[in-house]
Amino acid sequence: MVPVDALARSERRIPDPAGRWFTAVIVSVILLSGGVASSLLWAQTKHAGDRSERQTAARISDRLSAEVRVIESSLANANLLVDSSGAVSKDRFDDFAAEIVSASAIQAVAYEPIVTAADRPAFESTNSITIRSAGGGGFVTSPVEASYAPVQWVRPETSATMTLRGFDILSEPVRAAAARAAAVTDRVQFTSPIPSQPNGTTSLFVIRRVMNGSALVGYVSTAVNASDFVASLERLTPTNARIAVRDGGTFLLGSPSPAGSSVTIRVGGRTWTLVVTQPDQRQTSALVALLLTLIAAGGVAEFLRRSRKHTTDLDTASRSVRSVSRLNDRLAACATLDDVIGAVAELGGAPVEAAAARFLVPDAPEMADDVLAIALRTALLSGRPAARSRSDGTESPPGTVVALPVFDDSDSCVAAIGWSWSTEIEVTERLRSTLDVVRVLCQTSFSRVGLLETIRFRSAALYALGQELSVARTVSDLAHAVVRHGPSASGFDAVTIAHLVDDERTLTIYRSLEQVTALPSTYTIKVGGDNDLLARLRAGQHISLSTAEEIDRAGVLRRLVGDRVGGLTLLPLRNSSARLIGVVAFIRVVESAVGTPANLASISDLVAQTLERADLFEQQAKVVLQLQERALAHTPAIQGVEIATRYLPAAREVGVGGDWYSVEQPRDGALLLTVGDVVGHGVGAVVDMVEISGLLAALARTEPELSSVPTRANDLLRDADRVPQRMATAIVMKVDLPQRVVEYVRLGHLPAMLMDAFGTVAILEGGGFPPLGVTATPRASATVRITPGSSLLLYTDGLIERRGESLDVGLARLSAAMTAAAGLEVESAVDAIVHHCVGDHHGFDDLALLLIRLP
Repeated sequence: MVPVDALARSERRIPDPAGRWFTAVIVSVILLSGGVASSLLWAQTKHAGDRSERQTAARISDRLSAEVRVIESSLANANLLVDSSGAVSKDRFDDFAAEIVSASAIQAVAYEPIVTAADRPAFESTNSITIRSAGGGGFVTSPVEASYAPVQWVRPETSATMTLRGFDILSEPVRAAAARAAAVTDRVQFTSPIPSQPNGTTSLFVIRRVMNGSALVGYVSTAVNASDFVASLERLTPTNARIAVRDGGTFLLGSPSPAGSSVTIRVGGRTWTLVVTQPDQRQTSALVALLLTLIAAGGVAEFLRRSRKHTTDLDTASRSVRSVSRLNDRLAACATLDDVIGAVAELGGAPVEAAAARFLVPDAPEMADDVLAIALRTALLSGRPAARSRSDGTESPPGTVVALPVFDDSDSCVAAIGWSWSTEIEVTERLRSTLDVVRVLCQTSFSRVGLLETIRFRSAALYALGQELSVARTVSDLAHAVVRHGPSASGFDAVTIAHLVDDERTLTIYRSLEQVTALPSTYTIKVGGDNDLLARLRAGQHISLSTAEEIDRAGVLRRLVGDRVGGLTLLPLRNSSARLIGVVAFIRVVESAVGTPANLASISDLVAQTLERADLFEQQAKVVLQLQERALAHTPAIQGVEIATRYLPAAREVGVGGDWYSVEQPRDGALLLTVGDVVGHGVGAVVDMVEISGLLAALARTEPELSSVPTRANDLLRDADRVPQRMATAIVMKVDLPQRVVEYVRLGHLPAMLMDAFGTVAILEGGGFPPLGVTATPRASATVRITPGSSLLLYTDGLIERRGESLDVGLARLSAAMTAAAGLEVESAVDAIVHHCVGDHHGFDDLALLLIRLP
């Protein structure tokens, strides 16, 4: 991250052709004059430097050749190691090796005899060594070969040199190549550089053959330390010179040098190249002259640049002020947060001449994941400025971005504003000041539109709360609406209500502190009549508690609001008679700030009115339900007949309906069954149900023909002055037990179900008439024969009807439920049928059910 300055960039944008051409001409003349003088000085000193370098190379080459000749002469008498018997004497080798090590740069001298495969056991036994080969980063026992050249003796004997005893030099490619070359010539052979054991320093391996007449008996070898070797050469070189020796294309000795004077030397069958590089200090004068030229040119250019910069700064400042003024006018006209975001995107980059500007808030949609977006999110999360420089050019073009946090009145970071430049720019105090001015303007506008949006949001939430409360019919509906919309309408973190019931002895609490969309949890607690808090609320006082300690001292309040609450405001809920019926609590959570309680009185009034209406509705629902239960006929006990009935009222918000069932046994011994459903809900529907159910039962008992019951009932119920007319559906059924015949009529009602003892279900769809209240031509009743153990099921539409589902699906579900319950006793069978058909779908209509199992 780097700070930036857009003003430096703006200077390069201002056209100033005359000033720039004048600067370019003056600087070019100075540079040309200095360049010519420096070139002449450079050419003069280079010639002298090349001559000195060649002389140094010749001198070092002579010394190198001399050192090589010393090594060659040291090993020249290797054949004298063979005594008169043709064997190599160890004493002669010791004297030979001691003389060589003391008189030259040779580190150590070794003798390697030629050992055939047949002689190997005797050699290893006599010398107490094992012939080994190079391999695996060390030495391993040599495999069977035709011949070997193992190290038998080595001088001086040290811990490092003794590890070489038994090492077969023919097993290592570089030494083997030198040995083969030495075997056919009487001259010393040098190898390419070899890392010495065990310290890894670079050495040159030198080898010479040992002959007994014309027979090869072995080799004398040694290693020359490259560091010691080059040290003897460096004593002849000037302090500022570097030397390097290459063996063919391989670096051998000294310091690698890409160029210089070179000399070629033939050494022990190899070609060495000596390179000497010697900088000439006299070339410094040319560099000094060039440096002075550059300083003069830079001084003139800087003087001219500063003269232009003054004019540029004035122009840039003027444009920046005009851009800030336009942005301020645009922000002052913003009415929403989207307007602020749009104004920043359009005009926010102009004051600092940025390529782009953005304004980020926490709830903003996802933006492109570029460098500016990353900086904006960093500033928003950390509350500190963030900046990034993009100069690698691999994933994004070069440039710079800056993001600044935007704070509210409580110094909380609520947004971030950022700028992006397409080139890298430097920071100045002027840029910092301009950026901060733009940030403050945006911060002020953001706070203003935030307040406007809060007012609109709370007004909308209060309207939504009023809409839901206007249709709420139960306390549960009221609690759900308050928990969901209360926080948004009031500005508090949560809103809880408590309903005072049982003559102010019980407090039912509805609250949810987890999320505003959650269903409220319900708690019931007992309260004393002398509770001081309730006394203050009965008097209409508003109570504010700002700390958790005050809530704990109030006792019952902690149960009302929960453990995570640190402050709250209580308002009483009183009915039209000024009697306390509940409490509404506006809650502040510890981690949150207090909202503005401007609408608390309006909310509490709405809640109080709704709560009073819900109390009245629930009282009415209880009365209607008691009336419905009393109106349902008592089911008689009939010899040999099993009877089970059920009545489930609709949900309270729908209201109790007019569903009924009836079982009678007239004097003729037949069973008279009726099930029906009056159109409507509430007290009127229950009254109509009582009248219609009694009328149908009486007509079924007295009319000689069951088919005349619908017509007679319509005649008796017709009332021209009543609007709307009463309507109902019903099924009336006579069961002749001795004859095992069932006669029935359906007045717009759902068909009954007949199941035999084996679980086969038949749907009784005959005997159809229009519903009661609709005039129709006379029709015939329907009959069906029954077998022993059969069951009859009469029901209302609440058992099978579901929204968005056809009636055939409900009938099929009921038929399957009857079959599944065939083996149960009638009470259990009724429960199973209701559970299978209704489940979680009950609530929109009443349900009446009559199940009879015949002998």
